Amino acid sequence: MNFDEIKNKLREIVNTPAAVLTPEQKAAVREYAKTYGVEFNPKPGCASCYHDAVMTIWKNVKEEEAKESASEDSRKYILKPGVDLFFGSIRVNEVTLTDALAEQILARGFNPKYFIKCE
Repeated sequence: MNFDEIKNKLREIVNTPAAVLTPEQKAAVREYAKTYGVEFNPKPGCASCYHDAVMTIWKNVKEEEAKESASEDSRKYILKPGVDLFFGSIRVNEVTLTDALAEQILARGFNPKYFIKCE
């Protein structure tokens, strides 16, 4: 299954009221949790456990998708999805980052763990 199919399935699940999730939807959440390294132990009677897990799975799917596309990207530095910061008066995120700007940010002590790609 490709990333778009997975995200569509996750959207469908999260847009279904927790009280009426089907056994197939619940099984899909458990499967995706296992695949994407999300610890998931639903508590009996917890209405939002599956939706909470979907949000964490979504984050991990987006990171995997970004890592895959980063390997094909010629840039030396790529931020993780969702990282958004100000460097002086410059707003920096995965779209606005340049290699030169990344080198300046890293030289000032920014943690490389926020990068998907950091050469």
